[in-house]
Order: sequence, then structure tokens, then C-alpha cells
Amino acid sequence: DFLFQGAKNKLEVAKSLCNKLGIDLINVAYIGDDLNDFELLKSVGFSACPMNAPQYIKSEVSWILTKNGGEGAFREFSEKILSEMGIFEEILNKFLHF
Repeated sequence: DFLFQGAKNKLEVAKSLCNKLGIDLINVAYIGDDLNDFELLKSVGFSACPMNAPQYIKSEVSWILTKNGGEGAFREFSEKILSEMGIFEEILNKFLHF
């Protein structure tokens, strides 16, 4: 429902969206790998970066993924969140038996 392209300050965009949705940043999962992701990665509840992110990003995230950006990192992140929530198998089964 929301698409933000070319955002200069991703943290401010995320704060504004959270305000609109009535949630806190602590309830947000975010994956990033560059300087303009840095502040947002430090502010969310669940953060990750792809394996090929620079070390200054890796030092700030909850999870360093095993996949590189553009090679399945987002899927790995999504599946990890669903697994941590204990609902991955349920969602997978619903999709497979749709």
C-alpha cells in the first residue's frame, strides 16, 4: 500500500508512516545495506543486512543474513521473521495448499 522512492531521510519517512499506522518503530522489521539505512537500522525492532553489506552496517543490525543483496537476502529475512514468530510453517502450508 505504500511506496517511497528516492527518500533522503529514511528514518523520518519510517517515523511518519509509523505515526500514520499507529505503531512504534520497535514493531518494524527493516533490511538495509547502505549509509542512508544506518539510522533506521538502529531504530527498528528487527534489523538485518545482507552478507555483502559493509562492516559499519553489520555492526548495527540484529541479523547478518547468509545471502547477498539481490541474491535472496529479502526472502531469507522474511522467512527468518516468520520463523521467529513461530508461523512460517503455517503460512507456507497455506500457500502450498491454496
